[in-house]
Amino acid sequence: MLHEGRAGVPVPAVDEVQVYRGDEAVSILERRRVVPAGAGFWQRPEWHVPVIRHLVPRPESLFLFDVSAGGAPAGFMLLSWDRRAAAWRAPLYPHVDVYDAAVAEGIGAGAVVQAVLRRLAAASPRPWSRLVVGRVPCRGPLGTALLHGPPPRLAVRPDGAQAWFALAPGTDPLAGAGARFRRNLRRLWRRLERRGGPVLEVVSEPSRLGQALETFMALEASGWKGPGGTRSAIGAQPRIAAFYRDLVGTWGRRGACRIHLLRLGGRPVAGHLALVHGDTLSLLKIGYDAAVAELAPGVMLLYRLLLEEAARGRFRRLSLVTDPPWARRWAPRRDPMLRATVFNDTLRATVLAGWETAKRWRRRILGRDDTLVAGGGRLVP
Repeated sequence: MLHEGRAGVPVPAVDEVQVYRGDEAVSILERRRVVPAGAGFWQRPEWHVPVIRHLVPRPESLFLFDVSAGGAPAGFMLLSWDRRAAAWRAPLYPHVDVYDAAVAEGIGAGAVVQAVLRRLAAASPRPWSRLVVGRVPCRGPLGTALLHGPPPRLAVRPDGAQAWFALAPGTDPLAGAGARFRRNLRRLWRRLERRGGPVLEVVSEPSRLGQALETFMALEASGWKGPGGTRSAIGAQPRIAAFYRDLVGTWGRRGACRIHLLRLGGRPVAGHLALVHGDTLSLLKIGYDAAVAELAPGVMLLYRLLLEEAARGRFRRLSLVTDPPWARRWAPRRDPMLRATVFNDTLRATVLAGWETAKRWRRRILGRDDTLVAGGGRLVP
């Protein structure tokens, strides 16, 4: 069975969904090459594999729904099983702040999502009431399917945003920032220059990334995330450190990992851990040397990086992945994200859907309803 793909080219219709879990899911993901070149890093198998290895507390509760079309990979979704709530959930963990489906080029996002819903409805491993996904980019495959596809019984609400800066040729990445803030950035940079010649170093060679990561982790641990603060630095948590070492090794071998170091008089004072996907450079982690905090080294690193990358024109955007409060002064652009609950056709799910409808009407009466989409149909139309 065929349907029309992009530019009217026939592509196979989605026709099969296989389910894998734990180590078997990792083995399948390691062989998958389904994601288009421009997809986000959070959609890629080489992101999910280190996450499952190091961050998932119970890998046996994570399921891979692998979708095929005409025998070829068409896409996949990873879902975790919440036994207590009898619900399927997006696998979001610390350091994993975005979720989406992966869909092959030429395959409709709605077809992949509907295939997974049909699989859940027809032969789910366990009875379930809800499918809950959060931190989903509205413009990604899953966000598009939920906002514009055939509506099952669901409720969709905003869930933050992804902040980013435009780096296209001829674009000023700080065009939206206030004049006073921009003057302060220039003043702070001149002060750094007087202190010893600041240099932005970009490390991307696989042979150097390991040492650069250790340097970055030491910078991050020197501040409020270190032993004297929240102890949330990468190096303070063995599982998290193992995840980032695995991630840097995997993406570094693909030429898609970078560590940015701002050096002052040869000494590293700030750093970024970044991934490259398509025409986007995404900053995963930011750290600086607390001993020179008065020089605003983290601010200066981002400032210099924006200027240099805008001049080079290699990337079209620099993403902060999430929308941190400190970025507001920089006036980045924002892509909205959503949170969605899809309700099953069971009695328990019907009660939960009714309760969600009541809450939505209460918000509407109070003038606070932010619902993007609400559907009252069956799980699979």
